[in-house]
Amino acid sequence: KTTERFILLSDKERRSKTIEAITDGFWEWNIATNELYISPKYKEFLGYTASELSNNFETLQDLIHIDDREKANTILSNALIGICSYDIEKRLRHKSGFYIWVHSKGAIFRDANGKVDFMVCGANDITAKKETEIALAESERKIGR
Repeated sequence: KTTERFILLSDKERRSKTIEAITDGFWEWNIATNELYISPKYKEFLGYTASELSNNFETLQDLIHIDDREKANTILSNALIGICSYDIEKRLRHKSGFYIWVHSKGAIFRDANGKVDFMVCGANDITAKKETEIALAESERKIGR
């Protein structure tokens, strides 16, 4: 019976369920139409309810810490033209105003002609890991390493 349910899932449903299982949230961007879907789980780890954060690309861009925007935009642009994969650690503004560290990794899909069609990106909150790394670096700096 589980196998039957799995077979009945569309490719999009299967992809979404898989990404939700292994990330803190994800978004999908239809590049041709500029439509964006931000999963409720993604919105939740940023402190929002499903209806509080609008599903558009500019909303996501506005959440990126000002010091990380240029790097994020460069990696996105390079990934879209095939120079690199989309894999970045960046800070995003939580609804409460503080920033959390997020590791985002995405895949870009192309149509039969090789034209960019859509992008899927999973994200995980790595704030605790980054805070530990920063504290360790600061300790090493203080002791002169």
